[in-house]
Amino acid sequence: MLRTYFLMLLLTLTAGCGRDYYTYDGFDVTGEAGQTRIVDVELEAYVQKFESEWGQRISFRVKVSDIPEGKVGMCTTWTNGDKLAEVDRVYVDLSTPNQVEQVVMHELGHCALGRGHDNGTWTFSGLILPDSVMRSYAFTVSESNYYGSEHSRYMDELFHRNGL
Repeated sequence: MLRTYFLMLLLTLTAGCGRDYYTYDGFDVTGEAGQTRIVDVELEAYVQKFESEWGQRISFRVKVSDIPEGKVGMCTTWTNGDKLAEVDRVYVDLSTPNQVEQVVMHELGHCALGRGHDNGTWTFSGLILPDSVMRSYAFTVSESNYYGSEHSRYMDELFHRNGL
């Protein structure tokens, strides 16, 4: 009986998900079809860069969260089509702006563009570098420096690979 009660409690907590879409500290703009664009203040500049490159506005929540250890970002899509892009709070606080931008672009690539992971590489000045912001793990500090200097290349790959 206790086991059944515990299982029901666990399912209830999991189903509730704990995500609060109505209390936030960020930007709120109603988008097309009544969907809402809500972006935490810390990520707004990165999301605006994405939207500028894409030529469209996103229509989902982007926030800083406490993400399980080992992940720096997540894109969640529910069966009703709602989406949520998250970047880990500790990662945002401790990483360079280029690293945070790369993770935001990566998660928005999943949520907005439907992109999967791409672990390809390219050679630049004798160094082997990630070919895409869609790599399955975050850029190191040195890789993010090249991300900054080769930004237009990475944006072209993000938005124009596979006919996007």
